[in-house]
Amino acid sequence: MDKQTTVNSPVTVSGRGLHSGVEVTVTFKPAPANTGILFKRVDLDGSPVVKADCANVLDTNRGTTIGNGEAKVATVEHIMAALTGMRVDNALVEIDSLETPIMDGSAKHFTEALAKADTQEFDEQKKIFNLDKVLTYTDSEMQVEMVAVPADEFKVSVTIDFATEVLSTQNAVLETLDDFN
Repeated sequence: MDKQTTVNSPVTVSGRGLHSGVEVTVTFKPAPANTGILFKRVDLDGSPVVKADCANVLDTNRGTTIGNGEAKVATVEHIMAALTGMRVDNALVEIDSLETPIMDGSAKHFTEALAKADTQEFDEQKKIFNLDKVLTYTDSEMQVEMVAVPADEFKVSVTIDFATEVLSTQNAVLETLDDFN
């Protein structure tokens, strides 16, 4: 079984939010085992923390927004992808604005920063979800369909169709997390 990890040292990324246009700084910091991913809004009184958890998803229109009470963090999907791709299970992500920086529209800059921070391994085992049946989700109003199929090996295949001439249909396949970065 794989062991849990965190970043070994703090690392910072700065840029502008896609929707807000506001300059924002994100700092990835080490966190103890079994913490998960926490976003800390250092720009708000009391620096409230929002756990990256499905139960805290507030909105998925043009990005993923998570929140807890008055604290919200928007466009977290690229940071979450980078943390997953770099196999970081536990981290404190300090952010000084509502929205994460968009950078070039990918997770690349976050991944590069996390690679510089390196990882630290814990004695605790990763918590792994094993899919034992086909799961589907459909939202006809938002024109979303997702299917997760059990498999012996990791593989993600994604198709997205924005139904516009500018973006049209896009496809991607990831057969191993080693190919992420």
